[in-house]
Amino acid sequence: MEQGVRTKFFFDIYIGALYLPSKTQSAMKAMSSKGNKRVLMRFLYAEVSKERLIQGWIAGFERMSKDRRVLLQARINQFNRFFQDMKKGDSVIYDFLDNCTTVVTINAKIVGSIEGVDFQQALLAIWLGNNPADSDLKAMMLGGTK
Repeated sequence: MEQGVRTKFFFDIYIGALYLPSKTQSAMKAMSSKGNKRVLMRFLYAEVSKERLIQGWIAGFERMSKDRRVLLQARINQFNRFFQDMKKGDSVIYDFLDNCTTVVTINAKIVGSIEGVDFQQALLAIWLGNNPADSDLKAMMLGGTK
């Protein structure tokens, strides 16, 4: 498990942790490796509204090509409906299963799942892709430093 802190405008928002079957500092290997993967977000900020979370996901998914986004849009909409206001200490777990399902758990309660390896890759790319939401967090989640 490797972890780092997502910072925005000098505020620590959440700890992001990446669990892989075997360690790698290669984002491409982490995203394409076989075996179950997990990303954990543990919130540090007092409160992040559902609307803010969804805005963040929308911005993250907008980093991919429009054609790819169009293919995923119905599942992105479904994914966005899983979220709620998050408070300090709350957690979200994203389990990327070998059967191509992504299971989302909020505060130890499964809130839904999304099918498709294409969705898994798109979601992982928000943290680990070529244009991540936070490049320092990406480096730390892959075992590097800021």
